[in-house]
Amino acid sequence: MNSRVLIMFIFALLLAAGAATLAYRWVLSKEAESFASRTDTVPVVVAALPIPFAKRLEEQDMKIAEWPKASLPAEYYKDIKPVVGKIVTRSMVPGELVYPQRVREHLGGSTLSSLIKEGMRAVTVRVDDVAGVAGFIMPENRVDMLATREGTTYTLLRNVNVLAIDQEASPEKDKPIVVRALTLEVTPAQAELLVEAMRKGPLQFALRNPLDASTAEEAPAKAQPPATPVAPSEPRVAPAKKSRGVRVYDWDGKTPRACDNATC
Repeated sequence: MNSRVLIMFIFALLLAAGAATLAYRWVLSKEAESFASRTDTVPVVVAALPIPFAKRLEEQDMKIAEWPKASLPAEYYKDIKPVVGKIVTRSMVPGELVYPQRVREHLGGSTLSSLIKEGMRAVTVRVDDVAGVAGFIMPENRVDMLATREGTTYTLLRNVNVLAIDQEASPEKDKPIVVRALTLEVTPAQAELLVEAMRKGPLQFALRNPLDASTAEEAPAKAQPPATPVAPSEPRVAPAKKSRGVRVYDWDGKTPRACDNATC
């Protein structure tokens, strides 16, 4: 009886030792995987909290986090200090990577001026609540611009970027708001066309789907509204020739008498 108990006890010890060995090997393998994953990441700058569009970055807006090396862009920031003071070109969520293509240098003046792409211009257009698509146009939206001249409406510009509404450059709004002005990002040629169109008639805006990636069309040098048909001119009637009086003589050749073409 005692020998059987002893055998069972030894067998249990062997099983426990085997289980401990397996558990130890499993822990070692997980530590090795964790170490390998840590060696495949690099410290980068990410957003620490929600950052609205056009905000000037402060140190508390960002933090350092480990990021998979394989998914990093060609350029990124490893330190927060070089990013402080820059302007974000789009809204960011916590944990989102901050890299050079997402920020712009702030060289003075308003933050909006730093968001204008090189070679582009910002032009403000006064609108009412209807022309502003009932308040549903927000910064970062794309719109088509329609002009009306001589009773005819035509598309003036297509796929124009909205930089700001009134004096607000952030799209972080949950309700439509009535706006009095839209600031648009256009080329110099489009800016001239826009100012000319504003002087000649009302403007209307058509809101585009944000997933519509169609290319913006360059504006012509001058507005080309549909040609107004010209009424045909009345045909000219040649004036009637005046009849000339003819002087004739009687048979004797001495006594004159007057007559016209009808009677002679």
